[in-house]
Amino acid sequence: MNSVFQKLKIQKTLLWSVKFLVFVFVLYHLVTRLLTISSNDLTSIAIAKPSYVVVAVFLVVVNWGLEWLKWSITVYRIGYAASKGKLFKSMIAGVSTGIITPNRIGNFIGRMLYFKPKQRALLVLGTLYGNLSQFVATLLFGLLGLFFSTNGLIQFDYSNVWVILTILVATLSFLLYFLYPVLPIEGLSFFRRKTNLIQLFRSSAKKMVFSLLFLSSMRYLIFILQFTLLLIGFGAEYSHEMIYSLYILYLASTLTPNLILGKLVVRETLALIILGGLILNPLVIIAASFTLWMINLGIPALVGLFFFLKSKKLEG
Repeated sequence: MNSVFQKLKIQKTLLWSVKFLVFVFVLYHLVTRLLTISSNDLTSIAIAKPSYVVVAVFLVVVNWGLEWLKWSITVYRIGYAASKGKLFKSMIAGVSTGIITPNRIGNFIGRMLYFKPKQRALLVLGTLYGNLSQFVATLLFGLLGLFFSTNGLIQFDYSNVWVILTILVATLSFLLYFLYPVLPIEGLSFFRRKTNLIQLFRSSAKKMVFSLLFLSSMRYLIFILQFTLLLIGFGAEYSHEMIYSLYILYLASTLTPNLILGKLVVRETLALIILGGLILNPLVIIAASFTLWMINLGIPALVGLFFFLKSKKLEG
């Protein structure tokens, strides 16, 4: 009996330790991000078209609504039942743990706290597969951006090492995403110890491979639309080249190595490089990029932090 209480005490201590670390990291991440904007920049920024900014903000609901649909499909296709409220809380809690991990891959940590231990292994695989679908969508549109871009900054030249690596990563990612549901990879010695788990999830993946990719593509286009609206809202002029450049921007920022809490202004820096030839005022680019980050990740991460801290036990 004492060993049981001791185990529960250790689990509770571990949980609260993780919660404390996530709380500190999220706040540090947000504060550091805010400090990258100087007071002079803030006073120099002017909203040229407020209606565009307002629409971009309202599209946050569509953005996370699509992610909620992806998460719902993942949970239901695996065979678990969960209320809409539980799905939302777990999803938004994952935003907080995702924001402090490279490329937000750690979003499964917050999500798992709302489910029982025996359910978590398949849901982790489901979350990672959903993340991969978003990655594949980003690569697909990024390659289109490279192909159609004419601004001369990054040309679709097969002799360009950067382009070759991008195509290689894209090819491998496409193969992994589409072939995993049908190839019996559990036959490989590396996977034999997890044969049952891989087989179970592979059967689930077959049912959601195209739906997840479709929703990820729609969510990606919402990102692009939001960024475009914010750029115009802060004074930029629209052009088709802007859209292609944004495709390339998301591709470059996704492929750029990003450590935990490192390179906090990677996207802003890349945006200045890639969009600088189209938008002469750098403050427009910085304001749009920072606003996009804040409404899509910063504020949702704070909301998610509330649900993450509210989760009471490891058993979900």
